[in-house]
Amino acid sequence: MAECQNPSGLMSRAGTPTDNAAMEFINGWIKAEIFMDLHLTGESPAGQEVAAYITFFNTARPAYSLKYLTPQQYKEAYAPKGFVTGVSAGD
Repeated sequence: MAECQNPSGLMSRAGTPTDNAAMEFINGWIKAEIFMDLHLTGESPAGQEVAAYITFFNTARPAYSLKYLTPQQYKEAYAPKGFVTGVSAGD
């Protein structure tokens, strides 16, 4: 995480989220699914809710682009043995 007291310093130009459109898209998507589809209340710390969503996304949510498998199922079926992604919700 960026060690920064001014969050607007994380964008290349102040007030221009289009400079980081891919990340803004992912943030919006996660917010929509967490608060609308999963009906999470915000009572838990945000980090715990995002970690729970990542676990749900990787293990329980089938994806059209992955032949209606979850990312975990797709990896188990198609990744070479010993393949490591290097990303987990607990990091």
